[in-house]
Amino acid sequence: MSKGITREEQLNHLRELKARGNNYVCLGCNTVYMKKPQEEVNDGHGGHYMDMCRCGSDLFVTVDRMIKHISERVTD
Repeated sequence: MSKGITREEQLNHLRELKARGNNYVCLGCNTVYMKKPQEEVNDGHGGHYMDMCRCGSDLFVTVDRMIKHISERVTD
């Protein structure tokens, strides 16, 4: 049975993404972005822009934070 990708493979992939200029990952669908995508929102008080992925999520993490989290993660 396969365990999936290793922690080192995850880190290498994230470092490659960062090297290509990708800075953010959507926590809803794992899409990577160079900058956070924005969508115009009209709330009745005038429009404004909000960070929003095309999947509808407004939750993002930086690639640097993901690298740090995976690097610090304790393994069995």
